[in-house]
This record gives sequence, C-alpha cells and structure tokens, in this order.
Amino acid sequence: MEIVTVDNENSNPIVIGTQITALLDRQNKLSQQEKDTLLEESVEIMSKCTSTGNQENFDTGLIFGYVQSGKTLSFTSVIALAKDNEFRMVIILAGTKNNLLTQTTDRIKTDLMVDTMNKKHFKVLENPSAEQHTVILKSLLSQRRKPLIVLTMLKHGGRIDNVATLLSNSDIQEKLGSQPVLIIDDEADQASLNILERKNSRNGENEESRTFESIYNLRQQFVNHTFLQYTATPQGPLLIDIMNTLSPDFHKVLTPGLSYTGGQAFFESEHSSTIIVRIPEDEVYHPSQNPLISPPPSLISALEDFFISSAIHIDLLETENLLSMMIHPSHIQDSNRLFKGWVDDIIEMWKSIFELSDSDIIKQEFISKLTKKISTIMQECGLDIGDSPVDPTQVLDLVHERLLDTMTHLVIGGELEVEWSLSSNHILIGGAKLDRGFTVKGLITTYMPRNTLSFSNADTIQQRCRFFGYKKPFLRCCRVYLPENSIAEYEAYVEHEEHLRSVLQTCTTSEFSRRFILGGNLRPTRSSILADDLLRLNLSGAKQLSAIKEYKNNEFQVTKLLDKYSADLANPDNVIDRKTEDRTHRFFIIQIEDALQFLYSFKLTSAEDIELKSMTIEYLLYHRDTNNVSSCKIIEMAFSRENPRRRTLSSINRINNIFTGRSTSGEAIYEGDRLIGDENMLTIQIHRIELKSEEYPMYHGRIINTLGFIFPANLNLSFVGT
Repeated sequence: MEIVTVDNENSNPIVIGTQITALLDRQNKLSQQEKDTLLEESVEIMSKCTSTGNQENFDTGLIFGYVQSGKTLSFTSVIALAKDNEFRMVIILAGTKNNLLTQTTDRIKTDLMVDTMNKKHFKVLENPSAEQHTVILKSLLSQRRKPLIVLTMLKHGGRIDNVATLLSNSDIQEKLGSQPVLIIDDEADQASLNILERKNSRNGENEESRTFESIYNLRQQFVNHTFLQYTATPQGPLLIDIMNTLSPDFHKVLTPGLSYTGGQAFFESEHSSTIIVRIPEDEVYHPSQNPLISPPPSLISALEDFFISSAIHIDLLETENLLSMMIHPSHIQDSNRLFKGWVDDIIEMWKSIFELSDSDIIKQEFISKLTKKISTIMQECGLDIGDSPVDPTQVLDLVHERLLDTMTHLVIGGELEVEWSLSSNHILIGGAKLDRGFTVKGLITTYMPRNTLSFSNADTIQQRCRFFGYKKPFLRCCRVYLPENSIAEYEAYVEHEEHLRSVLQTCTTSEFSRRFILGGNLRPTRSSILADDLLRLNLSGAKQLSAIKEYKNNEFQVTKLLDKYSADLANPDNVIDRKTEDRTHRFFIIQIEDALQFLYSFKLTSAEDIELKSMTIEYLLYHRDTNNVSSCKIIEMAFSRENPRRRTLSSINRINNIFTGRSTSGEAIYEGDRLIGDENMLTIQIHRIELKSEEYPMYHGRIINTLGFIFPANLNLSFVGT
C-alpha cells in the first residue's frame, strides 16, 4: 500500500492499494508507460473527489477523453481506487439503451474480476429496485468486510427513481451515513442535462426535464458524494449555467493510449487523403431531398474496400481476427432498411459471380475491376513495397472467402446483441443506436452519407465517430466515406477539440472562458440545455481591460516584467516616437510562454475582464500550437510621461476608454492607440492611468496599470459560447 499526495489545490491524499495495483497488472495489452499514465490520471481524479474525511460533500467533476479512447477503463480504475480508499458505494449511469448498460456492466465485472477472485470485494447490481433489492442492500452494508457496492442502471428517469427510492430506506440511510459515494455518469452530455433550460429562460419558469430531475433526486440521497461526468464531448456541461448542479467544479483531460487513432490521425495525417473518401453530392442520401432509388457507386466502392481490406488483414497477413463495416445513412428506420436490402443484394450478387465459370464475361469483367482495386489498396496500405510484393490475385480468392464469412445487422428499434464470434466480418447498418457509446469492434470501413442541411452541433457529429479507436495496426486500410460538408465539419471539429484540450490542460474549470474556438457552421451543443443565447465574438481590433481593484498586485507584475526586459526597453530602436510624451511609446518582443505567465498573474475582478483575459490566453495558445506564432509584442504606452494619463470611470468596474484617439491636424499627427500594434502578432499595451470619478470617490485619484490588446486582422479568431 502506498499513499500519494497530488500537487493540486484542495486535493486529498490517495491510497494506492491492492485493487488498483491488481487491475493494472491485468492490463496485458498496455505498455508500462500507458499503465503509469492510467494510474497517475486515476489518482488525480480521485484526489479531487470527496473522501472518508468529509462529513458532507456535493460536487461535480468533468472527465474529458477522446471518442473510443478508453474512458471506461479510466472509470473502472477509479472504481478500483474507490475500493482502496474505503468508498462504500459507486453508482454508474450507464447509457440510455439496454445494450450500452449491458456492455458497461459486463466490462466492469470483467475488469474487476467480480465473478471470480474479487467476489468478496465488489458486489454489482444491475438496475436495482426497492421491491427486489432492499434486503440485499441492507445486508451488504452490514458486512464487516465492507464490499464496494456497484449499482449500474439505465439513464432513464424511472430506473433512476427506483434506485433513489431504494436508497431512501431509513435503514439503508442509517447504515450508509456519511461514508463516501461516487456517482459516475457515462456519456454525461447525453440525457442528463436539463433540456428545458432554454424554455425556462424565455418563460421565467423553473421546470426540469425528467432525467435531470431524477439525477438530482438521486444525489439528494447522499450526504457525502462526488458526481463524475465522463464524456468525449464536454461542450454542454461546460456551457450550462454555473449555478446548475451539473455544472462541473473541476475537470480532468484524459490521455489516450499510444496506439489510439482519433481525429488527427483520420483528418490531419499524411494518410488522410486516402483514408477519407468524398461521397459525390448527387450520391448523398436524404429521404426527401435526395431519395436514391438504387445503390450509389460510392456505397459499392466502400463495400469493395471493406472486403479487400478484410481479406488482406484477416487472411493474408493474419493480423486481425475480426473486422467490421458501419453504414450510417439516416436516423429514419426505413432508410436504414433500404440500405440493408441493398447491401444484402450486392453481397449475394458478388457471391454468385464468384461461382460462375472463369470463361463467363460477367465474371471476367468483375474480376478485372476488383483486381485493379486490390492493387490500388495494397499500394495505399504499403503492401507493394519490398523484394517480394504481394500478388493481387492472392487477395482475390480471399475476398470470396470474406463474402462467405460476413453477417449483416440492422441496428434499429429493439435491442440488438451482435454475435461477434459467429463471423470474422460484420456489417452494421443503423442510425441513432450507432451514434454514441456502442462499440463497433474492428471497424475498418465507414460509410456515412448523412448531410446536414443547416447548422450542426459539434458534440453530436463527434459522437458519430465510431471509426476512431485503437486502429494503428490497420489505419492505412481504414476508409471513411463522407459528404464534402461533413469532411469540412470534422476538420473544423478536430481543430476545435485539440485546442479545447490544450486550454483545459492549462487552466482550472473556473478559469475557463466558457467560449470555444469553433469555425464553419458548427455550434458547440444543442441550445435547449442553455439558459443563455449562444453568441459569437471575434477577437480582432482593439480591446481593453479595466483592472481597477487589484492595482497593487498588477503594479508589481508590470514592474517585474519591465525590469526583466529593461535592456530591450533601453534600446532606442524600440521607441515609437510620435512627437509628444503622451504619444511616444517603447516596446519589446516576448515569448508567448512569458506572456501567458504575465497574464495568469495579472489579476482582475469583473466578469467582463476575466472573460477577455481567458479568451486572450486561449488565443495565444491556439496560434502558438496551430500557426507556430511564438511571440507577441509588449508596448509600454506613454512611458516618458511624468504623470499618468487620466481616464474617467463609466461604472464601478469599467473605464470609459483607455485608448488615446487619433489626431489628424497640426504637427503631431497620430494614428491613435488602437492602431499601435503589430500585424503579425498580438500586441499587449501597458497603460498607466490615474482614475477620475465624482460618482465613485473611493477610486478617484487611484493610479492603476491596465492592459489593451491589439489583435491583428490576419490572426483574428471567432469564439462561440454563452
């Protein structure tokens, strides 16, 4: 047993005990580096949660990982740590569909060895209810061994209410007392959030959607608990009203495993031009706008890719045992049935062609076309390199075997359990059930001809990326067929996601600006969960801070910065001379890392100022990481003035205008402070100001340092948020 203290504010010491150690030892597919990262991040998450030392606790954490990157293993590791740290109960909201609930419950039992060696330490109950499990729960809470009770349930109002009723039993309440409890919400952006927020804000009401209300009622049964939101799309939880009980108090960004392939691998790598295939506009299916009457050529091409790639990896190279294809044409069930019929007919037709005589002209034309396609795919997958390149005819016979060993599945309506073991190839055709959570094993080919006719929600389109995952061994043979506008949306999302991860890794939840860099026709999330309107703000031109209250700290920070660059300030070449003291300034160039440190330490109190500072920090991080902008310019405005410039307060927190305007007459023609900047980098102006105000005499005469930002036109950014 080891006790670890995490270097975080308000963190708890964490015991690394037998359960987490054994769990990590069982992860044979992970490298030691990956195990170390998993442990480190799980410990950090647990350190921010409640503990046995608390009598009362009601907080919320947000855990953000990539789609299909291993979030389940993360919260399973957290559960193991919960046992080591004397938690008494863990509740898991395991998705909105029974297949996801079963998938999660089975995974937890397997990872924690619940049915074998750990039967005494963990007790897992699926969809418990007061009618069936009151006596069982009382007994479990009375056991001296104190097993960790794990309750998994459907994210459904009725199911959650059943558990809340079970836990409200007076005997259970007494036995549980203030012992720490963990609630884990898988796919936390789905169903949990209050979808009536928008309606409430317009009508002055305070209604709650069914699942949101049930979750709040469940949380009320515990005096000492932490609610952990796990998701790959955190936009909704980050944007909801901070007074909402599901608004996160802390967050953690998860690191994917070394062989993970996500948005960057598919949309920003050297192989993207072959992995991503554009579906022609006239082949993009829509039930009313473009109701196709026959299988489009792109669908046939995708099926060819699937069977050829499967033959290569399953039969020729023998590197994979199972590969699959996902077809996601629409949310409408009849549309999915249409595509299922087309796929079945195509497969049967190809089987029959293979059975024809070699002299048959139909077979000869089919074989000729397929052989060319095989040669192309082998070249794109790197199989034509070396002294003995693979002969395409070797693959041709194997394609026939793949056709005979393929099952197709219509994933709509009722629950479906895919019998993965019955075939080496599976084709899944469906809509909403394939959007999120459901793991499509060995997904190598994706055909998704869904086109958005208006604005898309970023979190919704991202959850359709079932093709992300641990696919490095066969990444070059992966194919994703998408319409042109979907490709553009995903490229924009990848840029947004990477920047969001970068920002969240460098700030606390309270420091996050609640705005996102998001281009194109993308909105961060659905508007129904947001009390406020989504607004777009461009960081361009001149913007100002009014740093009125923390003036002593800010004077110290400015002095420290200017002292550090005193040699540059003394250089006469770094003076901007506009004839008068008020219009003569000096500058120096600073690395972005130093500028960020300065901004972090520069204190502000008004919400408007804090928001602008936060977005400016995100702006710098974005251009550093995306456009290789490494520096910015600092200008000490009117540095030689004996007395500071005087500026009037327009309100208790705002200066009317810190910038000196332009002058177009006389000898001292001046372009104005707003144009004193650099066209290739952000300019931060330091303004020394004496405040004047008859309305607020406590501030009158105070000398402060505040900042102006000049954002160059060629580096402007669009933020969207609340």
